[in-house]
Amino acid sequence: YFDAAREVRSGPGALLVQAQRDHSGIAVLYSQADMHVARLAGAVTPPSAFAGDGAWLSEHRALLRALEDLGYQYQYVAAARIEESPQALDGYKVLFLPLASCVSDELAAAIRAFVERGGTVVADGRVGLLTGNGTIRDPRPLDELFGVRSGAGQGAFAQASKPSRARIGAAEVACDVLEPDLVVTTGTAFPTEDGLPASIAHAHGAGQAVLL
Repeated sequence: YFDAAREVRSGPGALLVQAQRDHSGIAVLYSQADMHVARLAGAVTPPSAFAGDGAWLSEHRALLRALEDLGYQYQYVAAARIEESPQALDGYKVLFLPLASCVSDELAAAIRAFVERGGTVVADGRVGLLTGNGTIRDPRPLDELFGVRSGAGQGAFAQASKPSRARIGAAEVACDVLEPDLVVTTGTAFPTEDGLPASIAHAHGAGQAVLL
């Protein structure tokens, strides 16, 4: 036992014990409220890509798998931590918001400030549809950041996603448009084959916001 302990506390073992994981400048938002909202949506909306017991978890798994396949590391950052201290995003270059339906005023302000000082935020549909504690919003707090006009209220919460197809380079892929009624205002849209916005990019301050 003591020989094994000495080996761990010296040489390469000491480096591993004191090492910090490289996050590649990528933060992923974590919010349990978003997980519960996805489950609730499964009870009040038609079958949709964002709704059901496993929707939130599947979304996160798919994002993390894509990042790992591309050779990137990442780190989860809790919504409550960002609300308490927006400086929690210092050191990151990209912030992902997977199925981030619940966005408090404090979190929205921190996300806007992150982009204004040069960060990139990537979100999918329904972002900021609810407050941090799950109350339906009207209007939505991040529309200007993404360059869109989103639906709000009970009707927007109950709206189903729509299957479609989009072209990425030479490939045509199946996709789900989470908010078919989304209107692009100042953002730049890349449409699906039936004209729905598959992704929207919008410059804001020194950074950029991307909505999928």
